[in-house]
Amino acid sequence: MKYIEIAVDVPIHSLFTYILPDEYQDFVHIGSLVSVPFRKMVKRGVVVRILDTTDVKNPKPILGIEQPNISLNKNILKLLLWMSDYYQCPVGEAIFAAIPKLTKKSEKKSTLTDDFPLLSTIKHQTLTPEQNEVMIQLLKKLNHGHFNVNLIYGVTGSGKTELYLHAIHNILNQGKGILVLVPEITLTYQLINRIKERFGNWVAVLHSGLTGSVRSDEWWRAQRGEARIVVGVRSAVFAPVKNLGLIIIDEEHENTFKQDNNPRYHARDVAIMRAKIESASIILGSATPSMESYYNALLKRYTLYDLSIRIDNRPMPKYKVIDMRKEINKGTAASTIISPSLNSMMKDKLINDEQVLLFLNRRGYSTVLMCRACGKAYQCNHCSVPMTYHKSTHRLLCHYCGLVSIPPDSCENCGSGMIKYLGTGTQQVEECVQKLFPEYLLNRLDVDVSKKRGVTQKILKSFIQGETKILLGTQMIAKGIDISTVTLVGVINADQLLNLIDYRSAERAYALLTQVAGRAGRGASPGLVAIQTFNPNHHALCAVINGERHEFYRRELRLRHKLGFPPYQRLALSVYHHRKEETCFSQAAEFARTVRQLILEEPDTLIEVLGPSFATIQKIKDKYRCHVLMKMPKAFNHVEFIKKIRTTMTEKGLVMPNYIDIDPVSLLQ
Repeated sequence: MKYIEIAVDVPIHSLFTYILPDEYQDFVHIGSLVSVPFRKMVKRGVVVRILDTTDVKNPKPILGIEQPNISLNKNILKLLLWMSDYYQCPVGEAIFAAIPKLTKKSEKKSTLTDDFPLLSTIKHQTLTPEQNEVMIQLLKKLNHGHFNVNLIYGVTGSGKTELYLHAIHNILNQGKGILVLVPEITLTYQLINRIKERFGNWVAVLHSGLTGSVRSDEWWRAQRGEARIVVGVRSAVFAPVKNLGLIIIDEEHENTFKQDNNPRYHARDVAIMRAKIESASIILGSATPSMESYYNALLKRYTLYDLSIRIDNRPMPKYKVIDMRKEINKGTAASTIISPSLNSMMKDKLINDEQVLLFLNRRGYSTVLMCRACGKAYQCNHCSVPMTYHKSTHRLLCHYCGLVSIPPDSCENCGSGMIKYLGTGTQQVEECVQKLFPEYLLNRLDVDVSKKRGVTQKILKSFIQGETKILLGTQMIAKGIDISTVTLVGVINADQLLNLIDYRSAERAYALLTQVAGRAGRGASPGLVAIQTFNPNHHALCAVINGERHEFYRRELRLRHKLGFPPYQRLALSVYHHRKEETCFSQAAEFARTVRQLILEEPDTLIEVLGPSFATIQKIKDKYRCHVLMKMPKAFNHVEFIKKIRTTMTEKGLVMPNYIDIDPVSLLQ
């Protein structure tokens, strides 16, 4: 009789042992998907180990095999077990994150018969001398046949994409597969189109925006080896690419590569581990690398390639900082949104049939509704955040729980009619710009308008084709737009980026401002970036304007080292949720007390515990939120320590956190 250890699709940190009946022994192997009895339910599970004996008393037999054509190969299973361990998430949750929901009809062989270009006939653009030098060095790594990590640090418009395409072709010629990860499909479809135009049906695209049947078709094409290039978002890191030789991560600094629910993995770091397991090369690309990747390049763990010149020697955009302390007194109320200086620049560009990009990272119309008589601010009843006014629907909306309410005509507190809408969102900017430039087609791109399938592509297509002259948006427009006639980028309010309460705020502000500024001047006409701010001397803003590409990172790394933050320390953020404020805090306090006691028992354990403290947004969806932050040396074995915490908490009958986020990209959770 054989026994099998199975990762069951439940949030529990352990494997479960079952009997493997004789009739299944020829069909079940490590990685097989099976159905099992579990606490009076039927659950899915994945076989992790096959055993001859077991100490488990009275194990039950499995019920059957699920989708026999789907199984996890040994490399993917090894990756997922590592992920469960490193991120301390239940093993079943980790493994089933890699198993997509597929339609059965997709298992049949694809009907695609054409547009598989012969590799010898694929033509590439001629590389610039700087690109060519990078490619020569990169090919040495790609042809090596061993694990290696490469960071392409290239200014916006320097031609990183063409290097990706050359690298993909090289790996295809070796008979190997390629995985390309992008932060968001809808915002990088120009990149995806370039890959598909170059390599045709060798490419499969995987993302949640596809219909179920199309997504299944693409997954099966990769599974069968028909598609040797897979392009996708975060979850595509687990795609079944055959004979993987190269992983490319475009815009590797983007926070969207980090999953914000269980399992809370970072796709960039998981991809690096997958490349290591499969002896593949990996290319990270960005105009603003993450602080962690830049630091690893300084330590020579990654090979750094610097692209400092734009294609065709086009100049970098020039910057104009608009000090709103001075501008605000020059004009009308509209000048608080579009300053006279920015207004003048927009006129000049639009008259010359050029295009303008306006950036504001705040959706809605007004961010606060306040009574000027008594000072009451209208907050969400379920979250400790102000309601945002959306003028298009004349509704107040909570951006955290979705609560919708009708704005009052008079104050609920004092009865006054002195209701004031404060703060500026994209809807208000849209209204203002339409009044200033009624003769030009304007489109807005933010979460509110992009909810419907296909709307984002439609808006971007109109802008790319030159029909739309002004595109206004949130961070959705900060990347992936490569249009030669965009000559002006206007940042409506830089201060909301510069003043975030997070240790990464300067890094994020630098990255977002650099990325959105990089949309300007990609054609024959030079680009101009106008930044409206009340804080023109902020060091991150000055670094962007002065082109201090390496200086900014070194300055920020010195500060991180002094304060003990990544990349010098590892963070583990433990988060408690509870409907009762007192219970939430007391549970977090017990956790912090337990952790500190375990540290005292091991004097050499150099861990700093901060908290408990309530989150910056104390309540979301009627649940209070409390944090305990652990700062640990990078070399410290956090896995064993957190397992010890879990064991101790269980023995004491204490409640573990709702989740522990290893390597959080933000502390504002």
